[in-house]
Amino acid sequence: MKILLKGYYGFGNLGDDVLMLITYHLITRIYPSAEIFVFSNYTPNLADYDQKPRYNKYIFKILRTEVQLVDWTHKGHYDLIVYGGGGIYFDHEKGSVLRRILNRIIKVLGSSKIYRVDGWLRRILNKPNRITAAKKIAIGVGLAEYTPGSKLLYEHMADIGSISKFFVRDDISVTKLNELKYNNDIVRLTDLAFLTSFWSSDIKIEKKSKSIGIVLLDWDQHDQERFMGIAQVSNQLTDSGFKITFYSFDENHDKSLIQYFSNKPLKVWRPNQSSLNDYLEHFSTNEILITSRAHGAILGAVLGVIPICINISIKLEQVSLMFPTSGKLIEDFAAADQFIQVINEIHSNLNTYQMRLKSDVATSQEKIQHLESSLKSEFY
Repeated sequence: MKILLKGYYGFGNLGDDVLMLITYHLITRIYPSAEIFVFSNYTPNLADYDQKPRYNKYIFKILRTEVQLVDWTHKGHYDLIVYGGGGIYFDHEKGSVLRRILNRIIKVLGSSKIYRVDGWLRRILNKPNRITAAKKIAIGVGLAEYTPGSKLLYEHMADIGSISKFFVRDDISVTKLNELKYNNDIVRLTDLAFLTSFWSSDIKIEKKSKSIGIVLLDWDQHDQERFMGIAQVSNQLTDSGFKITFYSFDENHDKSLIQYFSNKPLKVWRPNQSSLNDYLEHFSTNEILITSRAHGAILGAVLGVIPICINISIKLEQVSLMFPTSGKLIEDFAAADQFIQVINEIHSNLNTYQMRLKSDVATSQEKIQHLESSLKSEFY
């Protein structure tokens, strides 16, 4: 049996690397004799590629085995394609006026019809899909906003319409699938990272008193303003006796972040240089986390780090709901004093927050613990 794991893999993004590891273990437990392929589009065949040609081979180190890697130039048919988590479906690019008009029509038709239209057009134009499958499923996937002029909407809707079942990670993903008129099965779960036995069981956690981690990302034209505000927060916390470490989860796309905080304690995820466990063990030493990355909050919470989410997008808002009693949500560009006040309140009641965090994480683990058995019944 041939199975393709498809996601944002091999780009050097820590959150997606963990999701890849989880998906691989999950699928190989269900299909131990399957031939596994991993879709990794970060190769010299991708426009603007700026790494060494074998960069994405770090995947072998994370999976501890050599799988077959394919990119968009590959042609092949699979028994099953598994979309393995993460925020796959969204687009923040503005696009043109013509795109806005076309997208209105596309949304009226809906994903199931667009899938059929796309197949019909490909047959007429003699441009078949390079990669096909007998069946496709999506597990732990997130959907977010598309701009009115999105260039990706048509492509994504054709893809969504081809998937037989979605196991999604949050309520907004259910809403978005319904808005795109997805007609197949939807199961509301939570993020794949809460399947902790697949990635965190052998990570040694040793907390350091008054340690705070900050996970940011290159996001939009307001990054410099955002970084400046967080730097002010960091300086005030340092003056109050806290130890601050900045983290970049993506060496390829966090260029501005890495440059801006180069004079601060900064740990960059470089998958070809460090091991996943070593990086996450360092990350786990923090007691509290300020983050504008979804998987900063989720991975940190599993490792006992209390998350304070910065509300830069609907994704962060949804992630904060995973930690209703232990986490905090602070609006983007909030004053430094607001961060300091929240951190002091958490630190003054640290044991209480740690107990709440364990409870919140356990609730999400409960939501996803039956995924493996559900997938088995789906496949067999």
